[in-house]
Amino acid sequence: MMQFQTEKGIVTFDSSVFGMIAMETALAREEIFAVTNARGKVMRPRGTGRESFGFIEVEPTEQADEIDLRICVILNFGKSISTVAGEFGKAVRENVRAVTGVSVRNLTMMVTGVKSRKIARRELEIIC
Repeated sequence: MMQFQTEKGIVTFDSSVFGMIAMETALAREEIFAVTNARGKVMRPRGTGRESFGFIEVEPTEQADEIDLRICVILNFGKSISTVAGEFGKAVRENVRAVTGVSVRNLTMMVTGVKSRKIARRELEIIC
């Protein structure tokens, strides 16, 4: 559990809250095929427990209302990775802020693969 100071006072969130927001934002985008763990295994975060959120890392920062996020994804082939990262970063920041009141300071998108007919494994780290 993490505590944050927002304009509405002190609130407490579990990291799974940020995981669900990031996952829903990712899977709503047609450019993103799936969320994965760091090794590229597709995650289906519908279960309970922390293991179902292996696709995201949430780190609190020194600021009372900021976090750093790292999310692992497989992209669909056909669009510039930098364009996808920029659009995805903006959407995650807006959604996290709207739902929790917490700001995302740094967002890192780990591309673990690119899917066309098959999944080509990749290890790319993009700061959004």
